[in-house]
Amino acid sequence: MLQELGFAVSEAVNGRLALEKLEGEIEGTTVIFSDISMPEMDGFEFCFKLMQQPWYNGTPFVLVSTESDAKNVIKGLKFGADDFLPKPFDKEIVAQVLMRIFQ
Repeated sequence: MLQELGFAVSEAVNGRLALEKLEGEIEGTTVIFSDISMPEMDGFEFCFKLMQQPWYNGTPFVLVSTESDAKNVIKGLKFGADDFLPKPFDKEIVAQVLMRIFQ
Protein backbone atom coordinates (compact mmCIF):
# COMPACT_ATOMS: atom_id res chain seq x y z
CA MET A 1 0.00 0.00 0.00
CA LEU A 2 2.84 2.41 0.82
CA GLN A 3 4.56 1.52 -2.42
CA GLU A 4 1.37 2.44 -4.28
CA LEU A 5 1.60 5.87 -2.60
CA GLY A 6 5.14 6.30 -3.92
CA PHE A 7 7.18 5.21 -0.90
CA ALA A 8 10.12 2.82 -0.97
CA VAL A 9 9.48 0.18 1.69
CA SER A 10 11.83 -1.75 3.96
CA GLU A 11 10.54 -4.41 6.36
CA ALA A 12 11.60 -6.17 9.57
CA VAL A 13 9.75 -8.95 11.40
CA ASN A 14 10.27 -7.47 14.89
CA GLY A 15 11.41 -4.36 16.68
CA ARG A 16 14.91 -5.65 17.43
CA LEU A 17 15.62 -6.29 13.75
CA ALA A 18 14.03 -2.96 12.80
CA LEU A 19 16.38 -1.12 15.18
CA GLU A 20 19.37 -2.86 13.63
CA LYS A 21 18.19 -2.05 10.12
CA LEU A 22 17.32 1.58 10.89
CA GLU A 23 20.71 2.31 12.43
CA GLY A 24 22.19 2.20 8.95
CA GLU A 25 19.17 3.58 7.06
CA ILE A 26 17.59 6.26 9.26
CA GLU A 27 18.77 9.17 7.08
CA GLY A 28 16.73 7.93 4.12
CA THR A 29 13.67 7.02 6.19
CA THR A 30 10.56 9.18 5.74
CA VAL A 31 8.18 7.47 8.16
CA ILE A 32 8.15 4.34 10.32
CA PHE A 33 5.06 2.14 10.63
CA SER A 34 5.18 -0.53 13.32
CA ASP A 35 2.64 -3.07 14.44
CA ILE A 36 2.20 -3.27 18.19
CA SER A 37 2.05 -7.07 18.23
CA MET A 38 5.42 -8.45 17.15
CA PRO A 39 7.58 -11.27 18.47
CA GLU A 40 10.70 -10.59 20.53
CA MET A 41 10.17 -6.79 20.80
CA ASP A 42 6.69 -5.28 20.47
CA GLY A 43 5.90 -1.96 18.84
CA PHE A 44 5.75 -0.03 22.12
CA GLU A 45 9.23 -1.18 23.14
CA PHE A 46 10.55 -0.63 19.62
CA CYS A 47 9.22 2.93 19.60
CA PHE A 48 10.66 3.69 23.04
CA LYS A 49 14.08 2.19 22.27
CA LEU A 50 14.25 3.93 18.90
CA MET A 51 13.64 7.32 20.51
CA GLN A 52 16.61 6.66 22.86
CA GLN A 53 19.12 6.02 20.06
CA PRO A 54 21.74 8.75 19.51
CA TRP A 55 21.36 8.32 15.74
CA TYR A 56 17.55 8.72 15.79
CA ASN A 57 16.66 11.85 13.81
CA GLY A 58 13.00 12.45 14.66
CA THR A 59 11.54 10.40 11.80
CA PRO A 60 7.75 10.16 12.33
CA PHE A 61 6.62 6.92 13.97
CA VAL A 62 3.13 5.41 13.52
CA LEU A 63 1.89 2.46 15.57
CA VAL A 64 -0.51 0.04 13.88
CA SER A 65 -2.82 -2.43 15.66
CA THR A 66 -6.10 -4.27 15.58
CA GLU A 67 -6.46 -3.22 19.23
CA SER A 68 -7.53 0.39 18.83
CA ASP A 69 -8.77 1.11 22.33
CA ALA A 70 -7.82 4.43 23.91
CA LYS A 71 -5.33 2.79 26.29
CA ASN A 72 -3.16 1.60 23.39
CA VAL A 73 -3.33 4.97 21.67
CA ILE A 74 -2.33 6.81 24.86
CA LYS A 75 0.41 4.29 25.66
CA GLY A 76 1.81 4.62 22.13
CA LEU A 77 1.87 8.41 22.35
CA LYS A 78 3.59 8.21 25.75
CA PHE A 79 6.28 5.99 24.23
CA GLY A 80 6.88 8.63 21.53
CA ALA A 81 4.67 7.59 18.59
CA ASP A 82 3.42 10.42 16.38
CA ASP A 83 0.18 8.70 15.39
CA PHE A 84 -1.85 5.50 15.69
CA LEU A 85 -3.43 3.60 12.82
CA PRO A 86 -6.14 1.04 13.66
CA LYS A 87 -6.43 -2.08 11.49
CA PRO A 88 -8.00 -2.85 9.14
CA PHE A 89 -7.29 0.21 7.03
CA ASP A 90 -7.26 1.19 3.38
CA LYS A 91 -5.05 3.41 1.23
CA GLU A 92 -7.17 6.52 1.90
CA ILE A 93 -6.77 6.17 5.67
CA VAL A 94 -3.01 5.67 5.33
CA ALA A 95 -2.84 8.75 3.10
CA GLN A 96 -4.77 10.77 5.71
CA VAL A 97 -2.34 9.71 8.46
CA LEU A 98 0.61 10.67 6.27
CA MET A 99 -0.93 14.06 5.46
CA ARG A 100 -1.57 14.67 9.17
CA ILE A 101 2.05 13.83 10.03
CA PHE A 102 3.63 15.92 7.29
CA GLN A 103 1.46 19.05 7.56
